Amino acid sequence: MRSQRLASRSYGVYHMAWVRGGNLGRMIIGGSLLAAGCTQQAWYEGFQASERQKCEALLSQSAMQQCIDQVNSLSYPQYQRERDGLIKNSR
Repeated sequence: MRSQRLASRSYGVYHMAWVRGGNLGRMIIGGSLLAAGCTQQAWYEGFQASERQKCEALLSQSAMQQCIDQVNSLSYPQYQRERDGLIKNSR
């Protein structure tokens, strides 16, 4: 319920910026959308770093290297393509 209120509130702010803000409002919204993309990549890279730390806790050097290779096997652009494909297929 709270997340719906927050989502509704943020929609209202964006809507007001779009309608009343003119070009400045549109630039703010565009910048927010671009920042969201950067944030998503930063999240993915943070997730990978966290997984690599878990790998470093493994006792065997070969298991550790295998784990790190697995974590590094999917770059962000590859992840994004696969994610987009899954989203399209689920609709």
